[in-house]
Amino acid sequence: MCEWPVHCATREYGEGGGAADDHIGKFDIAGWRGLVMKFMVENAKRFALLAFAVIVATSVLVAHAHAGKNSSAKNPVPSAKSSALIDGSVGGTLVSGKWKLEIPAGAFNGSATISMLEAVTTDGSPTVDLSISDPALNSFRRPVWLSHTDSRNKDKSIYWWDPVNLVWCEVPGELVSLLDALNIELKVPLFHFSIYSVRGGKGGW
Repeated sequence: MCEWPVHCATREYGEGGGAADDHIGKFDIAGWRGLVMKFMVENAKRFALLAFAVIVATSVLVAHAHAGKNSSAKNPVPSAKSSALIDGSVGGTLVSGKWKLEIPAGAFNGSATISMLEAVTTDGSPTVDLSISDPALNSFRRPVWLSHTDSRNKDKSIYWWDPVNLVWCEVPGELVSLLDALNIELKVPLFHFSIYSVRGGKGGW
């Protein structure tokens, strides 16, 4: 018996063993085409839904990829905040995570709230946004010292964000200290508050 499900080759024989109808039945090409067309028509809706699902999934992945690519390293994700009311004639110290701010006595006149907003940029650089409640006092008579301590500070420096030229600029006068076998302290003098970040390389991103 023929095992093929459709249109198998056959040969019919007469009583004498000869071929009564001496031919080998060939695959019915027209029949195959008909079956294929029937299958395509019956499953057209399924194929359309599958194609739509693939397009939607691809669009979502591309959108996420572009979102990740276009996420600027200038946009830090806040992680901690520290603030205190500081008497400029007395000074004080603020700590937020691995950042430390030392305000010497006489840095500014009067009192103001100083805030440290610690964050990490999308490129992984530790960042801190320093601010003072009275903008008129954001010019110090004595340098305020900002330091960052971490085991990954080798060959890195503290930069400040220049909002006019939209670039990171290395803070001059940096002091580098090896506190122990692992941790390196980067320390810079500040005469105004801005956004600061620990970065490698020279300038730019």
